Amino acid sequence: MSTLLTESQEAQDSYSEIHNQPPVASAPSKVVVSAGNQVNKPETETSSPTKSIWETEEVPSEDSLAAVNDSRPCPRYEFSYKQSVGTEDTMLGLGEKTPLTSDCTDLVVKVHFPGSTMRDLDLDVTPKRVKVTSKTHRLFTYLPVTVDDSNGSAKFDSKKEVLIITLPIVQEF
Repeated sequence: MSTLLTESQEAQDSYSEIHNQPPVASAPSKVVVSAGNQVNKPETETSSPTKSIWETEEVPSEDSLAAVNDSRPCPRYEFSYKQSVGTEDTMLGLGEKTPLTSDCTDLVVKVHFPGSTMRDLDLDVTPKRVKVTSKTHRLFTYLPVTVDDSNGSAKFDSKKEVLIITLPIVQEF
């Protein structure tokens, strides 16, 4: 019995030695160790200059893009969903598609720009938001679903003065 207890104590001691060690950095970094209420901040590194084009502080965040004070009004816009269906889905009911938005393949964003031409528009799309500006209007809105911004398309209907943006939906489940 004492042999089992000794082995158990040795196993527990080796376990606590392994798991009570300070964290190990997986990349070049500094570990900040807290002592009571004081925090020892790491010294700034004097490394070789990076080859980045911008400093981290120069890149605008999503919040700063949305918080721009702009007096231009927001144009009328609407979201709709597009779905690829076949006859087995609509007539026979044999397909696995439902009329729910979870089975849709594309998100269509229609933005009305009265008095604008295609040359007046500036479009910026990310997986979570869309920003479209013209000389007279500005739209910044978050999308209801995550989209594949690199495979989308946009066209401008000059008769109706509507920008139609079609974006593939990223299925998150």
